[in-house]
Amino acid sequence: MKFDLAYATKNHAFLDMNFDGEPDFYIAISSDNGVINYYCWLYNATSKQFDYSVILSALKNISIDADNHRVLSSVKVDGEDHIFSYKWVDGQLLLDTDYSDEKDDDNDDDKKEE
Repeated sequence: MKFDLAYATKNHAFLDMNFDGEPDFYIAISSDNGVINYYCWLYNATSKQFDYSVILSALKNISIDADNHRVLSSVKVDGEDHIFSYKWVDGQLLLDTDYSDEKDDDNDDDKKEE
């Protein structure tokens, strides 16, 4: 994966990404065709160091929903948006909801009534 230093310099932050009350760190390393790639580290209170998170770093277009304790990731596949919601369970980031499977049933009903 290409590392764009100029982009990364402007796109980094300390943010609680695993909702443990500690600030974690991410850096957006590149943006290509609307896909933002990240390197993420979670703060380890025991070692007082940041641990690289392979799972968070694999996600694209990350956003943090602190109110609902969810990590969101989105990608475009064949022109369609796919949004995934993850939650932390016992220190593991697990897929909670895959919004790409939801269909717009309202449009289907309208077609049937015509």
